[in-house]
Amino acid sequence: MKKFLIIIACILCLLSVYIFFRTKPPSPAAKIHYHAGFLVYVDGVLADFSNIDYMNVDYCSNPHKTETQAEIQIGKAHLHDNVGDVVHVHRPGAVWGDLFTNIRYTFPAGKPLMGYINGQSAPDILIRPIRPYDSVIFVVGDGTNVDLTKTVSKTHMMDIEKHSEGCSV
Repeated sequence: MKKFLIIIACILCLLSVYIFFRTKPPSPAAKIHYHAGFLVYVDGVLADFSNIDYMNVDYCSNPHKTETQAEIQIGKAHLHDNVGDVVHVHRPGAVWGDLFTNIRYTFPAGKPLMGYINGQSAPDILIRPIRPYDSVIFVVGDGTNVDLTKTVSKTHMMDIEKHSEGCSV
C-alpha cells in the first residue's frame, strides 16, 4: 500500500510539472502585436524608410527565447518586410521615439519637429505612445507644403498585417 501511494504521489508530481510547463503563458512579446502608420517630411520632402537598412529581420524569429535588453528595445517598435510606413509594436510602453532609436534615424539638428496624430497636433510626439492604427505625420523643418490629410490609412495597415512575413499576426 505504501509503495502504491508513493507511485501515485510521483505521478501527480510529474503531471503537475507537465501541466505547469505546458500551460506556461507566452512571453510578453507574443502577447502584443499591433501596427501604426507614419510619414516623415523633412523640409517638405517625404523620407523613405523602406530600405533594408531600416528593417529588422531578427526580432520575430523566436519569440519564446530569453531576450536581451537590446531585443526588448527593438520589440518596442520596428519595421520589416521593406514596408517603411507601418511600425510593428511587440512591447508595452512603446513611444514614437523608440522607433527612431531602433531604426537608427536622427532628425536633422536645429530644425523644429512637429507631430500630428490622426490629424491632431502633438508637439511632444517622440514621447507619445504608439497606439494601434494611429496615423502619425512628422514634420521636420519647413512644412508649408506638407499635406496633413495624406496619411497612412487603416486599410493599408491592415493589408500589411495580412501579408506580414516577419511576424505572425
